[in-house]
Amino acid sequence: MERKCLKCGFVKDAARGDSMEPCPRCGAIYSRVEAAAAAGAPVAGPALKRAMTRRRDDFCDPQTFAVRMRKESLYPASRSLTQMAYLLGLALAALWVVGGLINIFTSRASDRILTLAVCLFIAVATIFLSRLFREISLMLCDLSDASIRTAAHFEQS
Repeated sequence: MERKCLKCGFVKDAARGDSMEPCPRCGAIYSRVEAAAAAGAPVAGPALKRAMTRRRDDFCDPQTFAVRMRKESLYPASRSLTQMAYLLGLALAALWVVGGLINIFTSRASDRILTLAVCLFIAVATIFLSRLFREISLMLCDLSDASIRTAAHFEQS
C-alpha cells in the first residue's frame, strides 16, 4: 500500500496501513496528521519546516536544559531569596546542634541525653524542612520559566 505523509510529503511504498504507523522521514503518525488535516489544523508551514530541519544534536537532555534554564531564569530574585532562606535554615539547624552540645555541660545529668536528642531531632527536622522549602520554591520558578518559554515559543510559531 502506498501512503503519502501530509506533513513532509514523503511517499512510502510499503505502508502497512496500521493506525499508529509513523512516517519514516519525519516520524509523524499518518492517522494523526490526517485527522488534524481533516479538522482544519495546519499540518505544514514555517514552524514545521524549522522543526523538521532541526538536527538531532540541537536537542539536549533534560538535566542540561534545566541547568541552562536556571541560569537564564526570569526570576533570579526569587531563586536568590530561596537560596538565602535555605542557608538560614541550615544555620538555624547548626545552632540547635550547638545548643544541644552546650546543654550537655550545663544541665543536670538526668536531662542531658533527652535534651541532646530533642535538639538533634529539631536540627534534622529543620534541615529537612529547609531542603523541602528550597526544592518546592525552585520547582515553582522552573514551572514559571518553562510556561513562559512555551508560550513565547508558540507565539513565534
